[in-house]
Amino acid sequence: MTPEEFASLPRSSGDNGSPGRTLPHSIEAEEALLGCCLIEGDNGGVLQRARESGIEPESFYDASCGIIFRTIGFLADGGTVFGTAELAEELKSSRQIDAIGGYARIAHISAAAATTAQASFFIDKVRQLALLRDLIRTEIRNVEDAYGFSGDIDAFATEAQRRTLAVTERRHAPHWPKPVTAAALCATPPPTPVALVDGILYLGGTMLLAG
Repeated sequence: MTPEEFASLPRSSGDNGSPGRTLPHSIEAEEALLGCCLIEGDNGGVLQRARESGIEPESFYDASCGIIFRTIGFLADGGTVFGTAELAEELKSSRQIDAIGGYARIAHISAAAATTAQASFFIDKVRQLALLRDLIRTEIRNVEDAYGFSGDIDAFATEAQRRTLAVTERRHAPHWPKPVTAAALCATPPPTPVALVDGILYLGGTMLLAG
């Protein structure tokens, strides 16, 4: 899905018997998740966990949040340790800075989370609401097609079931990182995490003390 197609996704449930009803979403959770990604600034930790949970740019209700998630993913995949400055420069280069609300929006999102302590909550929230929206859109389509039905009822029922299963089964199919060769990994090694205890414990690691 292109950025233009994503931006054109419906943001309300439409004419389904409840006109004007807004689809489930939480802009606060989306911004906080992006803020957590910016705190770490690499392809590990929060960004990786979000991707592995199935979150994609299209998982965001707010189109500008989706653009930002796509951009930080692009930077991370290229080995760039990103922050607000790198994000702003990439959005400017790709001519999307105005589409996300300018530099002020980046500053706002960067302050949306003080730490990554609640990152798991924000990942689950964004993923949950995205799944609900996809289910609503799919079932609205099934309802509309049922009202205009003609032809083979068994084929129609099978197709309606397929659409619903395509959405629900995604919750069991996380987005795994793309495989890389050993040569490629050696040529572009991942950046060293922030040291918490020099030479012993790094950000994202686990330490066990026993006595």
